[in-house]
Amino acid sequence: MNNNWDAIILTHEQFGMIPQSPEIQQENLQAELDSVEENLEVLRAQGKEISRAMEKGLVKRQLNLTAKLENITYQIENRKDDTVDFRLMGIDHLYVDESHRFKNLTFTNRHDRVAGLGNAEGSQRALNMLFALRTIQERTGKDLGATFLSGTTIPNSLTELYLLFKYLRPNELERQGITTFDAWAAIFAKKNIDYTFSVTNEIVQKECFRYFIKVPKLPLSMPK
Repeated sequence: MNNNWDAIILTHEQFGMIPQSPEIQQENLQAELDSVEENLEVLRAQGKEISRAMEKGLVKRQLNLTAKLENITYQIENRKDDTVDFRLMGIDHLYVDESHRFKNLTFTNRHDRVAGLGNAEGSQRALNMLFALRTIQERTGKDLGATFLSGTTIPNSLTELYLLFKYLRPNELERQGITTFDAWAAIFAKKNIDYTFSVTNEIVQKECFRYFIKVPKLPLSMPK
């Protein structure tokens, strides 16, 4: 914070030990909570069509996010003046090698029993990266804020492409009215139906996101 370094090289583990700004955490966790509550309202409006498992999962996320927000609010109210966090360090760009290790970012969706979505709960490692990027993006008023380097950018699920945009192009996604995974998938992803065997050796139908569509319209261009 008190020096003018050209670059600082850290391991992923060391980076994860840097405290993130409580205000940035509060802002982004509130946005996640708002998204969860919006999805709950939509599900409950479906009446008999509602998926109980999906509702239970969203309620659990709602409670977890509420608890995290209460903890962050307590930290803000009791913060000491000498506390140094990522926002105060003045970092203006991140070069993230092996960036696929941060692919498990939290997201909200209303798809039930659909394969290929990955883990919607995400990981703390990925959430810390999101907080750091939002800190840089808030300071510059622009998208990006990081250069992600990986030989396996999208190794497992189709949602990982969406999460790259969530990290790097939040302003562009908002400009296009894409604020959730469901909105993104409705434009850029396609589901198909597969048939597989259940544990009781019966043939069951399974939906799966497998294909990207309208790729030329993806918000890939660099911000001005």
